[in-house]
Amino acid sequence: MLGLVERAQRAGARVSTEAYPYGAGMTGIGAAFLAPERLAERGLTPRSITYAPTREQVSSAARLSELRTADPGGTGHHQAPG
Repeated sequence: MLGLVERAQRAGARVSTEAYPYGAGMTGIGAAFLAPERLAERGLTPRSITYAPTREQVSSAARLSELRTADPGGTGHHQAPG
């Protein structure tokens, strides 16, 4: 993407961009990569996730499943491992 932006700028186009690190920030708690069985792939645990609407730190895989079922579009923030 950076190369495309640079080429457009060199050609005289006025370009503005923004970026949001979805995989390392906030997303819908129903996102596939936040499924309890997939958390370990990213070095995460349920306690790595905060359910943003209530600021609840998710306590278990069972609770994460409950939240994903009840409010799949509800935002969740996860802390990157390390």
